[in-house]
Amino acid sequence: MFLTTLAEPQETGLRFLVADERPFERRLMTDALRSLGRASIDYASTVEECVSYLRIGPPDVLFLDWEFASNTGLDLVRQIRAGQAGDGCRKLPIVMLAEHRRQRDVNAARHAGVDEFVVRPFSVLTVQKRIKSIQLKQAYAEGRGPNDDSPEVQIRKGLVRMYVERLMAMLTALAPDGDAREFKLTCAQLNVLANDLKEPLLISGTFSLSNYIRAVGGGQMNRSVVEAHLQAILQLAELPNCAYEIRRTVTSELEKLVAKKLGRAA
Repeated sequence: MFLTTLAEPQETGLRFLVADERPFERRLMTDALRSLGRASIDYASTVEECVSYLRIGPPDVLFLDWEFASNTGLDLVRQIRAGQAGDGCRKLPIVMLAEHRRQRDVNAARHAGVDEFVVRPFSVLTVQKRIKSIQLKQAYAEGRGPNDDSPEVQIRKGLVRMYVERLMAMLTALAPDGDAREFKLTCAQLNVLANDLKEPLLISGTFSLSNYIRAVGGGQMNRSVVEAHLQAILQLAELPNCAYEIRRTVTSELEKLVAKKLGRAA
């Protein structure tokens, strides 16, 4: 029977399975994984428990001990790669945990299908580096560069771009004294979508737009100010999150432009 999960699953968190017979070693790994932030951590104390868990649904990463009483970790890796834990686990990222690291052990682990190797005693930084290495390998395997946004973020940014394009079309069709209620509602929806992404600069841009529209009302809005917001938000949605300096420049230029235009209008 599985031990209690110590961290509740989160939408944006990683899911880990720690397979180790020794409670103390499981606790050490738990402390290291908790340092990553939101994560779901489950445990298996035997080979049989590990296989049963994997058949239910693969985690994002399996941390597997080298030795078990009934079997070796490498034998279990071979079973997983052969599909005995389900086809969905054939490419499951596996990190092998061991007391010592001899080159022949590393070679044997790599040959069996282990992705990364952690030697005890380990540091939190070591665990973080191994997970980062796995994520980079997955990114390249999926045709993404190491600096690209995750697929989920790319999808949400695509929705942001769709909303911006809709707002641009609505702005073009909006008469000077026309009813802007739908436009204001769409701006508010865009702001909610940006908040879901939890990206500060994108949130800042959409909040600034939504706040401006609420303050002046549809009939009184300066169209060039609205267009500047939409163009900046579109750029932020197209740039990867890692391009922070460029994204910050876009936000700064927007702030200057808006202040200049509103100052001139006043």
